[in-house]
Amino acid sequence: MRIFNLFRRGGILPVVGQDIKWSEIINKVLQVRHFDRNGTIITENNEVIAKSYFRPYGFLKVSSPEYKYQLKLPIVHRDDFLLASTVFDSPSYDRDYAKLELLVVYIPEEIIEGGLIGIHHALHYTLAKPGTIEKYYNALSNNNIGQLDRLFGKLVWQGEIKVSIAHDF
Repeated sequence: MRIFNLFRRGGILPVVGQDIKWSEIINKVLQVRHFDRNGTIITENNEVIAKSYFRPYGFLKVSSPEYKYQLKLPIVHRDDFLLASTVFDSPSYDRDYAKLELLVVYIPEEIIEGGLIGIHHALHYTLAKPGTIEKYYNALSNNNIGQLDRLFGKLVWQGEIKVSIAHDF
């Protein structure tokens, strides 16, 4: 816990994969607060070009009622970056999406050492009404199982992947 107090005092966010293990956030629903493209661009042909081969495509600043601090979540898969950009780059973002909660959950199809993803994307997104994340964690605290499906629907790792729309809680 001492390390997180140092981060908070310095204004630096703990980074998943460096300060927090990937395995610790599996199945944790997080609310996206900010999308940092980290210099990555998307061409007209939907080609994703990262600023550096050795750095993540981008980052999500996320929060959750489960954590007392915000986290910096690296986007390490091309498709996960494209999905986030479909929300933030949408022409209707200010009008429609900005009023909703963008929620994300890290669930790899296969888990390799340390909770890292295999070859498929692992971030699943859903748009939800404001206050949904609190309702979700309240339902979990009351031992209501199956709530993740209500938020994200059937998870998909290959083929057509998209940002889902959450059911009401």
